[in-house]
Amino acid sequence: MYWRWSRNSCCHREVKIKSTLFCAFPFLINSIFYVAFLCINSCPQNIINEATEISTISNTQLKNRRHKMIPIKDKTKDILNVFGALLWVFLVVVSWIGSPDLGYIGLLAAALLCVIYFILGTIVKGKIGGIVPLIYPILIMALLWIIAFTIAYTTRGQATDTWILGLHPGQFWSLLLYWIGTLLTSVLGYALYFDKYILPDENWQAFLNEVKQAKNKRE
Repeated sequence: MYWRWSRNSCCHREVKIKSTLFCAFPFLINSIFYVAFLCINSCPQNIINEATEISTISNTQLKNRRHKMIPIKDKTKDILNVFGALLWVFLVVVSWIGSPDLGYIGLLAAALLCVIYFILGTIVKGKIGGIVPLIYPILIMALLWIIAFTIAYTTRGQATDTWILGLHPGQFWSLLLYWIGTLLTSVLGYALYFDKYILPDENWQAFLNEVKQAKNKRE
């Protein structure tokens, strides 16, 4: 992506400080969300039970919805791997050409490639959760990436008199959404769901037992 945003007269030190603050902003937001998550988990159980009784959907229904699994066959995984390899070839060709228009398409292809890797990495025993993690955080994260890349592409080369923390507005919002998509969504999704739905303790222990049995057979 070729950004040609420039400021004719500005203090470089001021821009550097503002840019540093901007880069630290997503980490601050992520920390706030993570602390809130820890506070919720440490909340007394009776308060949690009272809150859940108010909800119109029971915990069992929510759990069943979150645990609704989608089967992924080996053939499907092979197709995803082949498609991912083709996307890598496409990205290399796009980078050689260097066209801004193709660069935008390349960014969208990179988002799709990451979705493929996320899906392959969260398949457990030939299945993947429908709502968690397929919709959140994987598809939500991809959507934020696409919006960020689109903002960067549509605002490239545009002159502006308004700057946000020393950055062009298009660059600011694209980077902000990208950071939220990459950092906040993935880390928060990991903190909320990984140990419960992706790799619970019993699955991890079963995996360790399989490794131990395989090791004993070799010995």
